[in-house]
Amino acid sequence: MALDALIRIFAIMSACVFGPSAAVSLSVPGRVLALEGSCLVIPCSFSPAPAAQTMQLRLIRSSTPFFMMLRKLVFSSERGDAVHPDFRERTALAGNISAGDCSVSISSVRRDDQNTYELQMRERGQRAWPAGSKVNVSVTGSPEPPQLTDPGPVKEGQRLVLNCSARFSCPSDRPRLLWKWERGDPAGSSIHGDTELQRDTGWLPVLQTSLVFTVPRHTNPRVRCELEYPNNRRSSATREILVHCEKPSSLTNPVQTRISLLCARNCCDITQQFSTFRSQRLFIFIYSQSEM
Repeated sequence: MALDALIRIFAIMSACVFGPSAAVSLSVPGRVLALEGSCLVIPCSFSPAPAAQTMQLRLIRSSTPFFMMLRKLVFSSERGDAVHPDFRERTALAGNISAGDCSVSISSVRRDDQNTYELQMRERGQRAWPAGSKVNVSVTGSPEPPQLTDPGPVKEGQRLVLNCSARFSCPSDRPRLLWKWERGDPAGSSIHGDTELQRDTGWLPVLQTSLVFTVPRHTNPRVRCELEYPNNRRSSATREILVHCEKPSSLTNPVQTRISLLCARNCCDITQQFSTFRSQRLFIFIYSQSEM
């Protein structure tokens, strides 16, 4: 009986000291890639979404469990909290807490910002911070190449759509996608969706563009999609379109008749001429280069 009474007293005292536990579940991506010198938005959402004025949010730069004193306060929704000088004036609340968006931004990203961060949220008045959600931030000096679709072999005259997309972590420093023709004629082609934004499963916004054109004859087109950031930082992806070569079964021609065959780039890339003076028919079989 005495033990039960002590347990009840301890539970009451703990509730008074630490306050009620906040039933808030934070959702963040496992990894975010940032571009050095640009900004970074760490996506964060939570549910349920209580009133904004009752919640406090902070971002901690994590460290190993053996060096807890090295943890840095990167952002706090409370003005009186001492944010580390390395992040002071560089962090801000990017989301609307009342709408369940707890995203935090970091401006002027540096190489040494690469680390593991932890977002924590609690009800106002609660003394202890519950365990938060961690996200790994990687910093790169050059943009990742965009993703360019591979249509596989196509036929002459086919209407083709190529899609190019890229994720980015700084909405205020948004890049642009550009199409470049390395081989082929851009006449008749069209570009769509240059400013189209959508969210992918990785939380970050996606910039997407499409190139539409008709596959030409005698040429394997090659195009490049460029991802261009301000200050001339760029990356690219290139795609060569393989035009399928139709193979006729056979070709017959009378004797002593001059025959001219044109092999296009996707076949043998040369022009050959044949003639015969034999007293029989000439059978010519044409194969694509890959079959020779």
